[in-house]
Amino acid sequence: MNRMKLIPLLAALCLIFVAACEKPAEEEAASAAPEETAQVEEAPVEEAAPESPLVKEARELAALRAKIEANPDQVEALLAEAKMTEEELAAKIFEISADPAARAAYAESAN
Repeated sequence: MNRMKLIPLLAALCLIFVAACEKPAEEEAASAAPEETAQVEEAPVEEAAPESPLVKEARELAALRAKIEANPDQVEALLAEAKMTEEELAAKIFEISADPAARAAYAESAN
């Protein structure tokens, strides 16, 4: 398999893996006793916290992924433009997939 075709596949697998790891926690919250959920009070609306650098990088990587998918024959040029190697891209994808806020930003930007 061409190494350039491996990058989007690797990114997708990372996101699927992390999403699958969070399913039990979501199911536990859904199956909580009604009295537990009734005690939860709505927090006052606060201003949104500034985005972390990793969230910003996640959005940038989602844009890069879109460019790579649109131009698969130009992967090397697109990575060079982003000043990244394939290894750095893979490492950053793993870092993003481990952070819930960054992962959400990546998924949101990818759609």
